[in-house]
Amino acid sequence: MSVRTATRTAVVWVPDWPVVAAMAAAGVGAHLPAAVLGGASASGAGRSTGQRVVAVSAPARTAGVRRGMRRRTAQQRCAGLVILAADDARDAVAFEPVAAAAETVVAGIEVARPGLLLLASDGAARYHRSEHGLARELAEAVATGTGHECRVGVADGFLAATLAARDETVVPRGESAGWLAPRPAADLRHARPDDSALADLLDLW
Repeated sequence: MSVRTATRTAVVWVPDWPVVAAMAAAGVGAHLPAAVLGGASASGAGRSTGQRVVAVSAPARTAGVRRGMRRRTAQQRCAGLVILAADDARDAVAFEPVAAAAETVVAGIEVARPGLLLLASDGAARYHRSEHGLARELAEAVATGTGHECRVGVADGFLAATLAARDETVVPRGESAGWLAPRPAADLRHARPDDSALADLLDLW
């Protein structure tokens, strides 16, 4: 399906969800730098073998920690970094209240992955008078219902809407192709963050 004919889609994104959920479960304060490691199993001594950072808290990001870094590199960048384990089941369960809060605004929410919700926006936007109104209501419902800040974007299709959420923007109908055109190919990883082969290929390009 082309971007021009793609369904108008709204995306609700809670930034850094895996680390947000991990910190909450572990009782780690939001002010501390933290990172979630994944991608490899632990050794018998309980030490990670080849694991990389898959999610980073804002304080850790400020200290220079980035997704894709190896554990040792991340700890060198940030000496006080709190290391947390990846847990997809934990992330999914913790995200349920966010989805429930969004559904107080509009039914038919789909969880694309923990941290990311999507819905067809046309009917919901008419009910809330505009796509900007829908975005505003979704953000307020999530903040009020869960205390989590989220970003909402609307565009033609899932990829454009996912990137629009990162920018907190509503891309006018029919203009998503032009809006996407100047963006780097590496931005595709935001729609498919678990595809390591894609990430490696984009880095090569």
